[in-house]
Amino acid sequence: MAKKILHRGIPRGHPCLLKLYAQSVAANALPINRLRLSLSTDRLKFVSYVNYGALMESFLNRLAVPKIVIDPAYAVDFTPASRSKSDYALFFTSLTVSKGLLHLPLVLDQAKDVERLLVFGPYESCSMKAFLKLVKRYHLEPKVRYLGEIKHGDRFNEVVSHARVVMYPSLQDSFSMVILESIALGTPVVAYDLPGPKSVFGGLSAVRFVKTGDIKAMAQQANELYNMNGGDLRCMFEEESYRSFIERHSRWDAVVESYLSVLNRAINC
Repeated sequence: MAKKILHRGIPRGHPCLLKLYAQSVAANALPINRLRLSLSTDRLKFVSYVNYGALMESFLNRLAVPKIVIDPAYAVDFTPASRSKSDYALFFTSLTVSKGLLHLPLVLDQAKDVERLLVFGPYESCSMKAFLKLVKRYHLEPKVRYLGEIKHGDRFNEVVSHARVVMYPSLQDSFSMVILESIALGTPVVAYDLPGPKSVFGGLSAVRFVKTGDIKAMAQQANELYNMNGGDLRCMFEEESYRSFIERHSRWDAVVESYLSVLNRAINC
């Protein structure tokens, strides 16, 4: 069955999905619009953001004040539970339309090599119903399993570490802890090329970006990563670019220093 794509990858023939996406965008836009109205450039001394790509995409970039990128903005403090892989792909985040939940069945339908897809995270009832409806429509029930909510800890590390690939078709992200946690636990990711995540992870072989809404390209990359042999996978996570990136994003003291420098600048303005 051919799948034609509308706004931001919403599948044609699902008007309720467009409504869900519009509601999600509106909910996220409300605090931003209030912030935009409250800003006065004659009083504003500078703006800071968690990465360059997200800042350039934001309306804040149009303000005639200095811009500061907080780097590193986040860190992780765990190591892979295991380097061995099991036969499943993974999706974990808040299970909402804006995080790409409704793209998963479309991707999985074309990612023929992926034997199972495990999903975990908190969900909205309406979004989950729409997701399950698509799973049923594409006859994917035997492949998809929802694990519930998994908090950070041994089980979280084990599930993420053993996945062959994380499929992450998120439509809204400024940084993406999902990507950071996945690669820190030794699992490659395929994601949409949103400016924020791409500016952070774009130089890493362990993260592959495809055009936002390109279901076929995401499925192809998911298949490739799913079938990657152990030797190639180890090489991916032994590259110097990866090692230096993870080292920098494993130090919470560096994160604290980044935020303190911004706070000090604000105090001294």
